[in-house]
Amino acid sequence: MKVRKTIATVLVALLTLMLFACSPSTTQPSGATSASASSPSADKPADGKKTFYFITKVLGNAYWAVVEDGVRAAAEEKGVEVVYTGLQQETDVEKQVQLVADAIQAEPDAILIAPCDSFAMVNSVKEAYDTGIPVILIDTAVDGDAYTACVKTDNVKAGAICAEEMIRHLKERNVDHATVGILATSSGSQTVIDRIDGFTEYFEANAPDDWKILTNEIKYSEGDLNKCVNNTQDILMAHPDCNALWAINGSSTDAAGTVIKELGRDDVVVVGVDFFTNTEDLIRDGYIQSAVVQQQYMMGYEGVMRALDVLEGKQVEKVIDTGVVPISLENIDTPEAEKVMYPAGRPKK
Repeated sequence: MKVRKTIATVLVALLTLMLFACSPSTTQPSGATSASASSPSADKPADGKKTFYFITKVLGNAYWAVVEDGVRAAAEEKGVEVVYTGLQQETDVEKQVQLVADAIQAEPDAILIAPCDSFAMVNSVKEAYDTGIPVILIDTAVDGDAYTACVKTDNVKAGAICAEEMIRHLKERNVDHATVGILATSSGSQTVIDRIDGFTEYFEANAPDDWKILTNEIKYSEGDLNKCVNNTQDILMAHPDCNALWAINGSSTDAAGTVIKELGRDDVVVVGVDFFTNTEDLIRDGYIQSAVVQQQYMMGYEGVMRALDVLEGKQVEKVIDTGVVPISLENIDTPEAEKVMYPAGRPKK
């Protein structure tokens, strides 16, 4: 009964905070697509402005709302009209395939897409690329090279930085042993695969020999907030000796920190990826030790800029790494951390 109450409490807290994280300009209606106010249809603007399609991974999600902010900022700066579409659920591959087909039919000047699956979306992305329309991947790559450019985090490096942070925090606690549980999102994402590879390779090379990672019991949420919470609880219950959690994505990071807080488990080190509205409080209160923050605002911004470069005939790198910044109590009050945590400014309360 106590476990169920804890899970319910955590879900209410996370849902409230995640809804708050999405400002009115980025929260989407119940439908799967949304056009910008200045571009109510897919038709070419009468004033000759360029039109881009941005197919995001999850509409209304706090992480993707920041990506969209970056797209909007660049589009407004350069006078580009953007049609925004996306998914309600990260696992809805068929819907994203249809959204890409719709974008191709509309014949925009460029298509920006955050693939929901690195393998299932290969053919769909290739179809867009083969039309000659510049295709810029955002955050997540697809297998192969049938795209114009990809603006993302170097996820192998990001995983290694997470492992470095985990080892640092565990050593600072002078622990006798370490058992690390992994909370992941989509099992079909190359992003997730690369982060796990980077984390495990660095950890195994630099941690004490008797420290272990539960690599055979990685928990996948597939973007479901309920699963994020349940997965955290399941690992802790199945492994009473687990004293470290690595969360690969933002919802898992906040779920892990919030569950640890509700359970009063101050013996567990939590290192995560990404930053949501309540991540700062969880760091300051000691329930998340480090959040390795991606610069997703820059992914959206640079995606638009690189598409414009291609249209102007400029050479563009195939992969653009926007980098990550670890945020912990040691640096959370620095200007650099502030800029990474809130690239569009702190949300109004």
